[in-house]
Amino acid sequence: MKHPVCKTYEEAMEVVRSTEHEVLEMHSHCLFTLNNMTSLCNRLKTNRNLVILILGGLGLGSSAGKELGVALRTHPVLQELHLHNNKLGYEGVQLLSEALISSKEVNEAPNRLLKVLVLRNNDIGRHCSSMCNLCRFAPDFPCALLQVTCLQVIDLNANRIEVLPLQLSLMPNLLALDVRGNPIANVPMDVMLTARKGHQAGWPSLKEWMKEELQKEASSSSPAGSILSMDY
Repeated sequence: MKHPVCKTYEEAMEVVRSTEHEVLEMHSHCLFTLNNMTSLCNRLKTNRNLVILILGGLGLGSSAGKELGVALRTHPVLQELHLHNNKLGYEGVQLLSEALISSKEVNEAPNRLLKVLVLRNNDIGRHCSSMCNLCRFAPDFPCALLQVTCLQVIDLNANRIEVLPLQLSLMPNLLALDVRGNPIANVPMDVMLTARKGHQAGWPSLKEWMKEELQKEASSSSPAGSILSMDY
């Protein structure tokens, strides 16, 4: 799909205003301020034709995650969101995901169209050690992402993720997950070796292992499992 690469904020706004373009890509060297981001997101709320949004390498932080989520929650056609090489971190991904799945308005439904989410190299790692309101009981991974169940591809390559939640295997539409370049500690080395093959090649074996671990946890926590594990 051919498309122009916007080198200025003004060019990007023209693309969003237009009814002709299905792709908006901003050049990574574009000067982009927080006010620019707010204006772009406000315009995105009324856009009806963008299918792919590429905002890589713009230095976007956590606040941009929330603004984008709110702007795209009810977008009628957007299917791909590329946010590689930014600074969203745990907080930005959590806020983005929470906004996408929120349905605060009576006539609003959470986003069900987004298929591809690229979060490569975004400094995503453990949030804090104090169990704050944002990370609650899941400081190792932004678990609101698990609720964006329409996703088919998630790229988490080159972050600081140490613990992958087993519940990733329960996302009903997920076909590809890239977790290469992360110091993941809760997955066996042989499984990770396969997972490092990339999106589609590595995900099936990782998913199978996660499901098996979930079944083990369920068995050990059931009354029957507890009785069987008792020492007499």
